[in-house]
Amino acid sequence: MDEVQANTSKTLTLTLSADPVGNDVSAVLTHGWSGETVLASTNCTRTGVGTYTITYGEKAAGSGNYYLESAGNHKVVFSYTVGSTAYTSTQHFSTIKT
Repeated sequence: MDEVQANTSKTLTLTLSADPVGNDVSAVLTHGWSGETVLASTNCTRTGVGTYTITYGEKAAGSGNYYLESAGNHKVVFSYTVGSTAYTSTQHFSTIKT
């Protein structure tokens, strides 16, 4: 499992064979142990054909408060639609404190 230091930023990438309907991909970040939603559905950024990213960093620029402030496993669920079918894709990573 990929690891990231707490109170830093983490970028995740979803790569699809083609763009979904309306180039619309969203992601939900949850804490793996508690199941608590850390950040509700957020639009991802299209960086190329079929490639979408989301970065979890500071809650507000310059605040020093990060979405990834709690140690433990995190889960990101990407949602998108191809044709008339809705899909999800899940990625996991671990946040560590040293």
